[in-house]
Amino acid sequence: MHPYLVEFIGTFILMLAILFSKGNWFVIGLTLGLAILIGGKSSGGCFNPAVTLGACMTNSLPYSSLLPYTVVEVLGAILAAMIYLHANKR
Repeated sequence: MHPYLVEFIGTFILMLAILFSKGNWFVIGLTLGLAILIGGKSSGGCFNPAVTLGACMTNSLPYSSLLPYTVVEVLGAILAAMIYLHANKR
């Protein structure tokens, strides 16, 4: 699978877990661990723009990937937030 798609899906699922679990650290940690286990090989498993920047700074990821990774991670988080808001309409 393409690394950008992996980052999008991983960030999306992680944000859904954060939002719907209402901060349950076990659910969030389990979700992050599974996301890294499943997608880490193909994309590096960043799932967070700050982690992506750190990976670039340590030469684990080329700087040319910084902007595309950041964009897809933000889009994944926005989609998760939209779904959460839609599911919790009052």
